[in-house]
Amino acid sequence: MFLQILLLVSSTYGQSSQKNVCLNLADYAFSQLSTNCWHNPDVGSTPVSVLIEFQVKNNIFQSEIIKRHGFPFESHQVITEDGYKLGLFRIKNSGRPVFLQHGIACTCLSFLSIGNNSLAFKLHNAGYDVWLGNFRGTIYSNKHNNSKISEENYWDFSFYEMGIYDVTAMIEFVSKTVENKQKIIYIGHSMGTTASFVYAITRKNHSERNLDALISLAPVVYLKHAYFPISNFVSLAQPIQESIPMFMTQAPAGTSMKTIQHYSQEIKTGQFQLFDYGTLNQGKYGSENPPILDPAQVQIPVYLLYGNKDAIGDEMDVFELFRRLMTKKIIKKIPESDETNFKHLDFLYGRDINYLYKPLFEIINAV
Repeated sequence: MFLQILLLVSSTYGQSSQKNVCLNLADYAFSQLSTNCWHNPDVGSTPVSVLIEFQVKNNIFQSEIIKRHGFPFESHQVITEDGYKLGLFRIKNSGRPVFLQHGIACTCLSFLSIGNNSLAFKLHNAGYDVWLGNFRGTIYSNKHNNSKISEENYWDFSFYEMGIYDVTAMIEFVSKTVENKQKIIYIGHSMGTTASFVYAITRKNHSERNLDALISLAPVVYLKHAYFPISNFVSLAQPIQESIPMFMTQAPAGTSMKTIQHYSQEIKTGQFQLFDYGTLNQGKYGSENPPILDPAQVQIPVYLLYGNKDAIGDEMDVFELFRRLMTKKIIKKIPESDETNFKHLDFLYGRDINYLYKPLFEIINAV
């Protein structure tokens, strides 16, 4: 069935008259005949039609999700300390700045994928100034000052570099740009949480100066109990059925093999630490083993929201992180009373996402 959906999305990509989303999985087999299917112009769209140094070909990306839904849009380019060029987008508002950071092999479209109920739009409607980050190696952040994307050295990074360079550069840009000069609320999902803890541990002064809080959705720091059910989308989410084509047209959006290896290292060792170069560790770190990243070093308030059935951000691993944090901290299970199963991607695409929004907005409004 998922292959049928993928073929449907591919065949109707960019065709404005074709039905491309359905209420039920079974309807996708006969989507053009089913009254339960319709055309969603957001499928295959980017945040805007023209992106910094991202050349659109064959007029595939003609639509603009953010503008189509009636929101203002800004596009910026940020250059990191090590030369990577990142796409940073803004849905401008007069309220406090909120920075959203996506997970592995995704882009900021993760926060724009379920129409007006998407987190980015709900934040803007609540008065917040919304910023959408994109990690290096993704389709909106695929350039470098000195390297071509085809060169091997371009991909010599993991979530550690994303934390110390990408997050730092984007937060610095937001902080200098916002008119009200208020501190930023950082909301990350999955790898967006991993990188945020790298940042908050290694850039303590910078994070204290610029952030009011770290809010982690489906936190991924310790992975002792994680497993990865990658057989299909539903094993990671109970999605709104019509969100499936949105997911399939935007993921995977790019990442490095070193990032995958770094996560594999975490699963094997149970440690939150720098990349293991084996016999090269002594020369790189001055020690036989890679240095440990200690969450006790985080100084800003941390809010951990985990799914009750998240196979990747497992409850025991999230509590391991919670125990190690020495700052102000709050942990919440979603949903609190186990009314439904809430998985790793339900924080973005789930049919029960409103179980997340109530506690999340209570936290944001109280920060």
